[in-house]
Amino acid sequence: MGLMLLGAGSAGLAFQALLVYRRLVVQRLRAVEKAKRAAVRSERRRRTQTQRMEERSERARAAAAETARREKQAHDRQKQAANETIEAEVKTAREAELLDYALQLHRQSHTELAISTADIFSNLGWHVSVPDSEAPFELELTRQQDGGEPLRHLVRCVPPDRTAAITDLRALESWREHERAAQAYLVSMRGFDEVVVQAVRLDTMKITLVEAHLLALWARAEELPHTKAQRHNQEY
Repeated sequence: MGLMLLGAGSAGLAFQALLVYRRLVVQRLRAVEKAKRAAVRSERRRRTQTQRMEERSERARAAAAETARREKQAHDRQKQAANETIEAEVKTAREAELLDYALQLHRQSHTELAISTADIFSNLGWHVSVPDSEAPFELELTRQQDGGEPLRHLVRCVPPDRTAAITDLRALESWREHERAAQAYLVSMRGFDEVVVQAVRLDTMKITLVEAHLLALWARAEELPHTKAQRHNQEY
């Protein structure tokens, strides 16, 4: 009887111990699972924070780039405006200088005009001479060409107290043809009669009409712009 009770008691203790063990195992598994879930949440928070930081950093870089772009655009606009202002001032100064020189030409006497015209062509690289001492207002221009005959042009200065008439044009053209000159220039500070302008436009005369402004432009040029002078005949 005693042995039976002892055996029953041992079995009860073993069962209790098993229950306790199983409870501990369950608790440990739950703790491990809880720790895993906590680790997952922590990793998720870390990734979220990292992503947010990266997004903030990207937005900051984009904002900095946009600010830099706008600042560069503003700087470029300011620089362009400054350059345009400088160019406008230089252009205005040049135009004022040309106008002043053209007015000086307007105020010159016939002799002074012929001298100024000769100086201008001389500075452009032409050899200037007066073929007839009795006609000091008619100039001959020559320039040596490579391997050929010298290039010859003629100039006639109209008295500054009147406009150039058709007789001036015909006399110059007749002189040019007689001398077989390649080009001739009719210089007049008072302009040209309409019939002169029409004759040069419609005819094949190799004559350029030169007024004060064009002569002032040539005074600032480095060489004689023949094509521009010929266009001037067509647009005068």
